[in-house]
Amino acid sequence: MNIEYVGKDYNVSDSLKKITEKKSKKLKKYLGDETTLKYTITLTNDTYHTELTANYMGSLIKAESEASDPFKNLDVVIPRFEGQARKLKTAKDKPKRGWKKTYPETPAKIKTEETEEDK
Repeated sequence: MNIEYVGKDYNVSDSLKKITEKKSKKLKKYLGDETTLKYTITLTNDTYHTELTANYMGSLIKAESEASDPFKNLDVVIPRFEGQARKLKTAKDKPKRGWKKTYPETPAKIKTEETEEDK
């Protein structure tokens, strides 16, 4: 799983990167290895806005949070994102209603013996 960090008016610290990598490991079971997570952290007026996005199976998953500390945002964003990823994965794995129904094969014409009444 690849993780991209984007800081707008904020330099992402190494300690924040380590914690996000540690907490993002549990998302791997829902998203797989090829998915790229994008953390965008924006600082405006002493408020940190954290956004986590990923493109999974053609669908965009996104979770956002605002707080006075970027570490608190992670505690909110990752469970939200995990719930969305779990829901999307189970929805994609389940077959749609009426999809791929199997019907019994039509029986071949059965030859019946002709009785005297049929003659």
